[in-house]
Amino acid sequence: MAVSTAELTLGEINQAIRKILLTGQSYSRAGLTLTRANLPELRALRKEIIRETNRKSDGISSVSDFSRAAGGSTESDEWGD
Repeated sequence: MAVSTAELTLGEINQAIRKILLTGQSYSRAGLTLTRANLPELRALRKEIIRETNRKSDGISSVSDFSRAAGGSTESDEWGD
């Protein structure tokens, strides 16, 4: 079974979150400071990827598909969609 890009990305995000939780957001050594990615931003990105993956696995891959799945019209509306 092939691994999707979203799954690889999700794994990388989880690794980054784990590093922050285990070793801290930043550290200094020999006068140099390393600051890892922002933890709240990583968590938000992870949530978005999971949401997108779930949406795609439910067969909803576009705004029109979402509208149909929700029982709405696919015609243009006041937003110009």
